[in-house]
Amino acid sequence: MKKIIQIDTDAAFVEFLKKSTGQKAASKAFLYAAQSHSSNVDRIAHLEQQNADLKAENARLYDVINSIEHTYREIQEVLGQGSLDLS
Repeated sequence: MKKIIQIDTDAAFVEFLKKSTGQKAASKAFLYAAQSHSSNVDRIAHLEQQNADLKAENARLYDVINSIEHTYREIQEVLGQGSLDLS
């Protein structure tokens, strides 16, 4: 069943939508954007989770590096060589 929907929006947004969807007709651009919305929401959620996971891994690795640097400095002090600036 086809339905006609009238959307009140400015011409700049319509042109943006046509350009970003690759559609020449405004109606097709709106339809394309609406149909793509669900998969875009899912993709964004996936990317946000991936970003959070990478931030957590980055924090974990930062802690590992700090632990290694701390251990290195302790070993250098025990050996009487002083500590080296690793930064």
